[in-house]
Parts: sequence; structure tokens; C-alpha cells
Amino acid sequence: MEYINNLPAANTPEVFGLHSNADITYQINTAKGILDIILNVQPKEGGSQGGETRENVVYKLAYDMLKKLPKQYNSFEVKDALQRMGALLPMNIFLRQEIDRMTRVIKEVQSTLSDLKLAIDGTIVMSQGLKKSLDAMYDARIPDTWQKISWESAALGFWYTELLERDSQFRIWCNSGSGWFLKYQNITCKFM
Repeated sequence: MEYINNLPAANTPEVFGLHSNADITYQINTAKGILDIILNVQPKEGGSQGGETRENVVYKLAYDMLKKLPKQYNSFEVKDALQRMGALLPMNIFLRQEIDRMTRVIKEVQSTLSDLKLAIDGTIVMSQGLKKSLDAMYDARIPDTWQKISWESAALGFWYTELLERDSQFRIWCNSGSGWFLKYQNITCKFM
């Protein structure tokens, strides 16, 4: 009985054949889960204090994001640019894949933001997916539909800034050719 009482209350990851960092990952995921639950159970409706409603805040945010959202890529121009640079070169294949992904992201962001504005105005029905996107944007989180087709980021503001910067980089690369990338790569190597 004394031996059993002296056993640790929680098993270490090594007992299960895991690295000790597995405990850190578990604790991070647990904390994130708790914080997500706290955000989700917060009241979603505005009180009578006279402040802006959630819908107004998200509407303004959606309007601002739509103004800054890059236009869609012209597939013929991209194809011509890649042919000029050498379509089968590894970096240009990478560029093509990234532009394809960026095209999907821009399309999804534009669709979600436009639908959110219409739903807030009452023109279309606020679906469950739009409601989740509205809640995520109000809490400065990245909507799930955007996260699934894009990249990891800490918050919505950082994610959107990365979208704009990535798009700008890809457009410069397409317009300037692979020489721009090689020149950029040489400059960064000299500073290292």
C-alpha cells in the first residue's frame, strides 16, 4: 500500500514511450482548448450599453478587408509568365502551386466576406457557416474555411497581412521573372 501511495499522480510521457516534449504539446493543446471554450461561451449578443454590435464590427471589418483584397490571378497571364521563365524549373513549379493555392484562398475569402455583408444586411440568410465565420472574425480568429485551405497564423490580422504580402511577392515574381528571385536569394545569402 505504501508503494502504491508513493506513485506519481500523473504518468510521464516516457511511460508510454513518448518524448518528454509530448507533455508540453499536451499542455499547450489543453490550454488552447480551454481558451476556445471560454471564447465560445461568451455572450454573442450585444447588451443595451449602446456600443457597436458584433455584426456592425464584423461588417466594417469585412468591408475593409474586401477593399484591400487582391484581385484574382489571370490564369492566361500566369501561364505566359511561367512559360517565359521556364515552366518546368523547380522554383517555377513551386510558384505555380502557390499561385493555385492563393487563387483558392482569395476566392474563398471574397465569397465569405461578401456573403457575410449580405447576411448582416439581411439580404441572404445567415447560415451556420457564416455565423461561425462571424464569431471567428469578431474574436480575431481565422475562420475555419480559410484555415483549411491556407496556412497557420496566430490571429486574423497577422493572417490577412501574410495573405497580402504573399500575393504581392508572387505577383512581383511573375512580372519580374525568376531572375528577381535569384537576385533576392543572393542578397539574403550575402547578409547571412
